[in-house]
Amino acid sequence: MKNVLVLALMVLGLLSCEKQFIEPCEVGSTEAQIVDRTGLDGCGLMIQLDKNTFLEPINLEDFGTFSGGEKITLTYQTANDRASICMAGEIVEILCLVEQQ
Repeated sequence: MKNVLVLALMVLGLLSCEKQFIEPCEVGSTEAQIVDRTGLDGCGLMIQLDKNTFLEPINLEDFGTFSGGEKITLTYQTANDRASICMAGEIVEILCLVEQQ
């Protein structure tokens, strides 16, 4: 019985561990900035690649809470099967996102 209790505590300890590192984005990642475009109908936080190029991410909240202005490095893929009310940028799925320090 004592062995079962020790084993159960060990398993519980292993399951409660969190990763303490961030894996770097893949080669070919892009530097960008998160911008708040809530002034446009149907838009919210978007990713700005350059002066005139915006991305509308479908899963930004999976990578944290942002308010706009954060500089990031990301990799993404086009989400062709999605529609948008915003229509101010390409709809994408983020594969990796790291906030720049």
